[in-house]
Amino acid sequence: MPQLQVTVDQLQATKPSYATQGGLMDMIPEGRKIMETALETVYNSGDVDEAYESAVEQFNSAIELANAAKGE
Repeated sequence: MPQLQVTVDQLQATKPSYATQGGLMDMIPEGRKIMETALETVYNSGDVDEAYESAVEQFNSAIELANAAKGE
């Protein structure tokens, strides 16, 4: 797809730095699933506050486990 070549060239020419690293969280797929579950709960007439609190607890736990696995 030649129309994407400029984008590829720019990405390859970018010098890595703290600002260009992007989000580096190992648990993003798990976090996405947690949020999907919370939203499904709300969409199916579940309690918004309970879904929110549960998602926050699960997300924080996932972050803690990911950090512990990296030794942080």
